Amino acid sequence: MVKIAQYAVLLKCGKRPEALKLLLEQEQFLRENKMTFELLEVLQLIKQHYEVDGNAVMAKEYSLLYFTTKDEFINKSRLGKMDEAKLNIELEQTREKIQEMSYRQRLQTIVLWGVVIIALLVIAFLTLAYINSRRSQHKNQLLYERALAMLNAEEGKKAATPAVVRQDGPSEGDLALLKKITQVMETSDEVNNEGFGVSRLAELVGSNAKAVSRIINDNKHCNFNTLLNDYRVKEACRRLLDKEQYGGLTIEAIGRSLGFKSRSNFASVFRGIIGINPSAFQKMSGPPSPAE
Repeated sequence: MVKIAQYAVLLKCGKRPEALKLLLEQEQFLRENKMTFELLEVLQLIKQHYEVDGNAVMAKEYSLLYFTTKDEFINKSRLGKMDEAKLNIELEQTREKIQEMSYRQRLQTIVLWGVVIIALLVIAFLTLAYINSRRSQHKNQLLYERALAMLNAEEGKKAATPAVVRQDGPSEGDLALLKKITQVMETSDEVNNEGFGVSRLAELVGSNAKAVSRIINDNKHCNFNTLLNDYRVKEACRRLLDKEQYGGLTIEAIGRSLGFKSRSNFASVFRGIIGINPSAFQKMSGPPSPAE
């Protein structure tokens, strides 16, 4: 029937009120034209529609109306010639089709909401990632600027006139040894050798390892390895900034040229002192070199 097909289409489109109105109009038309057989099918559909909507009162009313009409229909002589089993099968098939359409409609609604929720989660994730990225960039920028300020301060100390030694400060001998240590650490290429240690430093300044370690601890307030890494990392910063002379070297090559065993070792020490990785520092200083 055309109206039944229209009803199924309206259901699929989610227009249940319009679909029910169509059935009620069809019921009135069939009653007026005494089309009892078709009326039974429509009554069954109306009952099922109310059941799905949760309207138990109307569903019960149409269920009673359906059986009353069916009984009247059976009492007619022409119904006796029909196969009642076929009628029931056709009615059951119609009911199953309506249930299937209703199920598909609910499934489509669930899928739609699932897509919406996933989209919202993706948007939230991307927004959070963007915010974290911006925060990380800002933090790295501050650390980069602090490193530049530290390097400038170091250059200023080298150019400044030596301060007057206080009477209660280090002895002249300690100051002389400290000066030699500082000069070696700042000017000797051996500082960047992988095997450079406190014993070799002591040889270069004409002293012994114990005395050199004491001078470093008393005046630099750190041990030899910490001091060595500090000098090497500061030199690494200078080389990463000097694109003209060192722009053709990779980060690993720069690290190994300063005595670090591997890129990971270099990155770990660099990050511990500067706060960011060498690659991030280099990126902030300008475009990366072709070697990278």
